[in-house]
Amino acid sequence: MTQERLSLIEPALATQLASGIAEPQLRRSCSTFLLPLLERTGLSLNPAVQRACDILAAGGSDEASHREMQHLAEILDERYFEISQSAEEGSRSDGDVLAAFAQARAAGAVAAALGPDPVFSAQEAAYEAHCAFADGSGVLNVLAEAME
Repeated sequence: MTQERLSLIEPALATQLASGIAEPQLRRSCSTFLLPLLERTGLSLNPAVQRACDILAAGGSDEASHREMQHLAEILDERYFEISQSAEEGSRSDGDVLAAFAQARAAGAVAAALGPDPVFSAQEAAYEAHCAFADGSGVLNVLAEAME
């Protein structure tokens, strides 16, 4: 299961992430590819997200920040479902739904990046980030560049 989801969309990158790269480099690489995603979704302004990104940029992880990001992702997932329901009823636009989905996936990517297993965390973060936008391959390109 460790690399199944990322392997579906980018098998070479999933393999590269599992190739024995040191934890600090994996965490810093996550920070590198997450920052543009967080800016695009507006989550970069959230203080908890900023703290989490600082931890990743330093090559680390933190259980408290991991839990905080998981909680934020759950809240944003609920918000996405509510907006999606409203859109089905005609009171919200598809753009609102897509924006809410992107925010939820971006928060999920940060939460994943802070997980206890650095390889699985990087792979899941990359997958979640890719799913945030229709043009998600750009996120994976940034990660691939960060790994070089």
